[in-house]
Order: sequence, then structure tokens, then C-alpha cells
Amino acid sequence: MFNATATHAQQRAAAVHYDESCDFMGMCTGDDFDEQVETELVWMGFVRNDDGMLELVGEYIYDGAGLDSGMGWLT
Repeated sequence: MFNATATHAQQRAAAVHYDESCDFMGMCTGDDFDEQVETELVWMGFVRNDDGMLELVGEYIYDGAGLDSGMGWLT
């Protein structure tokens, strides 16, 4: 499902704005990721590559000030 060949900077530059995080999160399921990290500022989804290392394959950065909108990308 994921293509991790682009760099983090390239993926972040191609991020799309979403009015609500559920619009972004609805594009995948929790089973799509081996690990997930979420803070008040960001959500990150990781999968293990062939070497067993975690690779970042999705990110959602909240706009802040308690807003649910933000910028997100998935590889």
C-alpha cells in the first residue's frame, strides 16, 4: 500500500489541507500501520520495511489552537 521512496520533506511539501482530521484518517485504518504516534500537535503512522526498521508513511499536523483541521499526507 505504501511507497516510502519520497523523502519526508517531499511528502510534507505535498501535504493536503483537511478541514477535519477524520477526513484524513478515514483514508486508512489502524491495521495499515505497525506503529502510530499521536500528540496534541501531530499524528504519525509507521510501517516496518524489509529490514524491520520503522518508516514514516503518513503524517497529519494539526493547525493548532485546539482546531481539528490540519495538513496531512500518506505515501
